[in-house]
Amino acid sequence: MEGKAAPTFDKSLKFENLNFGYEEDKPLFSDMSLNIERGKKYAVTGKNGTGKSTLIRLLSGYIDKYEGEIFFDGTELKDLNQDRLNEICAIIGQNAYLFDDTILENITFGENYSKEEIDRVVKLCGIDKIREGLNTNVGEKGKELSGGQRQRVAIARALIRHTPLLIIDEGMNAIDEEGNNELWETLLNDKDLTIVSVTHDLSKENLVRYDEVLSLEDKKIEVKMAA
Repeated sequence: MEGKAAPTFDKSLKFENLNFGYEEDKPLFSDMSLNIERGKKYAVTGKNGTGKSTLIRLLSGYIDKYEGEIFFDGTELKDLNQDRLNEICAIIGQNAYLFDDTILENITFGENYSKEEIDRVVKLCGIDKIREGLNTNVGEKGKELSGGQRQRVAIARALIRHTPLLIIDEGMNAIDEEGNNELWETLLNDKDLTIVSVTHDLSKENLVRYDEVLSLEDKKIEVKMAA
């Protein structure tokens, strides 16, 4: 049964002795422990099939059939109201879902935000450079925007809500290189924002931007300092 406690992420998200596999006799993770601290930036690396996407699904509460424990600020995931996890955790993937309306409505979902808050995320995410800006109609499933523009809108949607945990699964790969670098610098310099990013760029230049590198291999996770 789904728990009722409201999830928080003020201090940490922890895995303790976690075991999981999609098939009973084929474990993907075995006795794995992990500590994600509020405000830190993490890169997730690993070969195909090592469980990067599964790790993201576990972090964000989309998988609850596991052995061991997952704690958000000391409360076990299974005791939390999982429908409210999206208030503290946003996943930015390759294909951001948008509905047929303006960029403004896709960011705010009709909720009230101050002009200052809206202007802040518009500038940070470069949305003011998209045709008519906030008044641009995105079309069905965002078909009127490029992939990179859709990803910008998805990131703005998370930032305006001050979502503390941002999980990026190739979620900025369609943004042009200059815009990507500018947006990355903004996100990485936000001291209150926690980022977990799946990356295939293993260059030292890229990895030193993170506090820790989480390397998935042999059913476990190895934590490495980025520098």
